[in-house]
Amino acid sequence: MYSIHQDNRRYRTSPYLEKEGSVSGFTPQTGGGLLLTSENGVGYYFLKGFDTGEDEMSFNRLKLADNFTRGMKLTTYVLIQDSPYGEYNNNIVEIDEVLQDNDIPQIKKLSPKDKLEFLLQQGAKIYSNHTDILLHGLVGRYIWIAIRSYNTEDKCYSLSGIQIEYPMLTFVDYLPQVYSEGGEFFQRYMGIFQSLYLDVEKTIDKLPLYLDVDTVPDSFLSYLGKWVGIDNSSDIFNPSQMRKVIKRATIINGGKGTKATLEELITLYTGTKPIIIEYFYWENTIGTELERKKLYQRLYGEDRCFFTVIIDMKQASKGIVRDKLKHLIEQYKPAMSKYHLVLLENCDHSDIHCYLGINSYLAKPDKMQIDTGMALTGETML
Repeated sequence: MYSIHQDNRRYRTSPYLEKEGSVSGFTPQTGGGLLLTSENGVGYYFLKGFDTGEDEMSFNRLKLADNFTRGMKLTTYVLIQDSPYGEYNNNIVEIDEVLQDNDIPQIKKLSPKDKLEFLLQQGAKIYSNHTDILLHGLVGRYIWIAIRSYNTEDKCYSLSGIQIEYPMLTFVDYLPQVYSEGGEFFQRYMGIFQSLYLDVEKTIDKLPLYLDVDTVPDSFLSYLGKWVGIDNSSDIFNPSQMRKVIKRATIINGGKGTKATLEELITLYTGTKPIIIEYFYWENTIGTELERKKLYQRLYGEDRCFFTVIIDMKQASKGIVRDKLKHLIEQYKPAMSKYHLVLLENCDHSDIHCYLGINSYLAKPDKMQIDTGMALTGETML
């Protein structure tokens, strides 16, 4: 995967690192990345050699996307040269074939430690406990990267990606001539501020992605929702549902407190259309029947401030959380109103939200048939 930023080119690995190199000790994760579990002790990763396509290419920077923290041990090996070949036991071999465990007739497969020793013999540089490394001064067409890591006592190391920047860019080139006489030390010193500046610049360049509901990362959806008046702090909606809500934020906010909006959001969360019964639906249908009125008041509310939301759980999506559903209703119900939330399950008792054809059924009569030649004489008990 490549991306170009002005004159600076980058190579980024995919999240599925096990497909882009050889792994030892790490456990590949379902969504990408590698995890060093506490049982494995030490992890090794050897990235396949990357070809820039140009001899004597200068390199700028290497970044690891990981969770490195104090207490962990991390060693990065970087080999850069113009040739894809190396020497092992007086034999000329392809470096990738050695590191990626390919079958080579003249040598046996190496252990991870032997592979690191092989890289050092070819002239690899070592960087300890760094995840952001300046590669100034290293020149060549090909680059190989190897990683060795150890966990802390209470945290497991994980690696999710590697990024290589090339060719070498230095802010010294944009300064007056007198500063170019500072030599390599001054270039590396300026590289600190250069790295910080370019990272901020990349973040700013990606800002439109965070403002588009179709491209914003899942982790930023809640913030984007708050900007348009959608509160998902209770994680009511999953990322897919949240994107749909944000797209309709104007309509939803304009309809807050109405049955239509409440019905739309409950349908989105539960996966089934709710039945919303308001007081006036039944008030004028019962006439003077006092007992029936008492029953309806117990089921649907005592006065005009009440409404009832009924969800058929047989039709609803799995994983519906009652508290989240209540929080959703409280956000979008009419002000000062009260409500009953009924989650319909199978029912065989009347007067407790037992609805024929929805959560209860009348038994169908079946014909009884006795054996041929038998007769009911009054002595047979059924």
